[in-house]
Amino acid sequence: MFLKSIRLGLRVSLSGGLLIFVFGILAIHYLATPSTISFLSFLIFLPAIFSPAGGYDFEALVHGCRSGIVAGLVLICAAALLAPATLFGPCRLDKCSLWGQALGPYGTGNALGMVVALAGAVSLIAVATWPSFVMIAVSSIIIVDMTSGRSALYSWFFCALIAAAFQISRRVGRRVYVSLAAMSVAAVAIGFTFLNWSDTDFTERGSLWAYARQVIEENPWFGYGSSFWVRDDGLTGVPLNYSTHNWFLEMLVSVGVVGVVALLAAMVSSSVSRFGFSTGVYATALTGFVFAMSVTEVFSAPGRTYLMTGLAVLAFVIGESVSREANGAIMSESQEAVMASNLR
Repeated sequence: MFLKSIRLGLRVSLSGGLLIFVFGILAIHYLATPSTISFLSFLIFLPAIFSPAGGYDFEALVHGCRSGIVAGLVLICAAALLAPATLFGPCRLDKCSLWGQALGPYGTGNALGMVVALAGAVSLIAVATWPSFVMIAVSSIIIVDMTSGRSALYSWFFCALIAAAFQISRRVGRRVYVSLAAMSVAAVAIGFTFLNWSDTDFTERGSLWAYARQVIEENPWFGYGSSFWVRDDGLTGVPLNYSTHNWFLEMLVSVGVVGVVALLAAMVSSSVSRFGFSTGVYATALTGFVFAMSVTEVFSAPGRTYLMTGLAVLAFVIGESVSREANGAIMSESQEAVMASNLR
């Protein structure tokens, strides 16, 4: 879709320009300490930075999301039928599901659980009826729980809240409900790590958050780049890690206060879609999902490819998409204007 859009002409929206600024900060850090991950992340974000002049095809994007989720569920079902012993097994010693079994013979931790939680969340905003919503909610929380990922459970509950608000907004035709839910979850993700946690809370994330706040205070404005954690020498007693396990702290470490303000502005700008209500509520919900998935993880962020950079990209792309319904409304208004002009 992006390659096809290049032939039709590209534009840089306000959110795209702000993303260029954020990646500009990362590029300066890249010159000092080259990072392949940072460059790959920029390539992944290109469809969010440069969008077609007439907008992406909203219905095609939604259909693609649905098809991807269906394909994933088919693979899980096939694995359950063909090799059940490799799909279900005993839990890890430090975490387990309510059922005493886990996906994978040794339990799978957070990665699979987070992906399953997101699949469930996207499915919840794709359905058209409340009975379908409830059915997907129940089935997806069972699968998420069986991954034994506690971060995945927190993320699923926050996503379900946003998805419920999305369904209400879509039915009453007012964006305020999904916007309030997304902003509330974003506030939790931003403020969560500043609460008084002990070093051992959340599988020792407490110590990591405390160290990240200390690092940020030493260089608050432009951060250290996206590869800080793998470059850190670990002499402070905090073990080497791949992230801060929180989106807000991770972005402060990577691009500082200036970069975070630009990134938040880009997300708000994209959510307030210029192409109408349909795309706006979807973009708002997906932006909320970015925060919901990143309270105790860093699920999707510029400068990173782990866990799933595509979620943030999808939120930006949906904000720059056009629904056929919106096009129909625009055409009707244009035709009415022409008719009125002819009558005069």
